[in-house]
Amino acid sequence: MDLCTKFRAFHSSETNLNLHLATTPLAVWAAIAAINKVLGGNSAPAVGVIAAYLITLSGEVSAAVFLPTAVCVTAIMIFSVYGARMSWTLLAILFCVGYFGQDLAHWGTGEATLQSSYQQDDDFWIQLLEHTYYLIPLVFDARLPAEDMRRTQQPFLDTATVGENRVRYVAITIGMIISVLWTVFVDTPMKKVVQQRKIL
Repeated sequence: MDLCTKFRAFHSSETNLNLHLATTPLAVWAAIAAINKVLGGNSAPAVGVIAAYLITLSGEVSAAVFLPTAVCVTAIMIFSVYGARMSWTLLAILFCVGYFGQDLAHWGTGEATLQSSYQQDDDFWIQLLEHTYYLIPLVFDARLPAEDMRRTQQPFLDTATVGENRVRYVAITIGMIISVLWTVFVDTPMKKVVQQRKIL
């Protein structure tokens, strides 16, 4: 909740938040598409990591924040499969548009960036990783009114009785299983179709 409160202080403008809903997913999508491209079009590792991320996140944020985040991240994952077929130049341009578009949104609305509040701190990299990890759910949280009780409801998946460490292990395991299934039922058939088209 502390990070949510801090994030809100730098994203009070509705215009800024609306622009973040476009620029933030674009930057994340381009980064994941680039990783898929490095792996030769193999998107299974990214799919597994994203699945584990969503499972872990479900035990940390309320349903009102988790559900739109899950939809957004799932869409990013699906479209990143096709993004891996784009040129490096186009991916780089789209990443820059998404990444620096966030800064432009802040500049245009007269709001400072959250990163500017900690870039001089000794633990800058730790704060940056935390900021990046929670960035998409932070945007959806900030779109809810500060007094909205849905923000502070128990997490989408209540891990109090299960234990956070166990949830992490389960998330990693499920992520690996999904990664394997994705390889068998999506990546491999898709590559065969692409190869057949090249032959024709």
